[in-house]
Amino acid sequence: MFDSPTGLPYVEVNLRTGKVRGMETNPAETGSLLLEFGTLSKLTGKPVYYDKAKRALVETFKRASWRSTGTSPTRSTATSGTATPT
Repeated sequence: MFDSPTGLPYVEVNLRTGKVRGMETNPAETGSLLLEFGTLSKLTGKPVYYDKAKRALVETFKRASWRSTGTSPTRSTATSGTATPT
């Protein structure tokens, strides 16, 4: 899920084959993953889940255009990190 070059998650991952689809993600998705994977890390005692979700959120904020425009991107591409502004 988080094995993209940017650390942003792929939208769909086939758990059997590992193939990915859905390259565009959005800030709400990456934010909720921090809560979900943070909880998973706490329950399993494995910080790797939280660390991957945190990196995705940090990468989302790195690409935010709010610094210059006051808005955040509506979508970001997992492979390139290209952000689509609001």
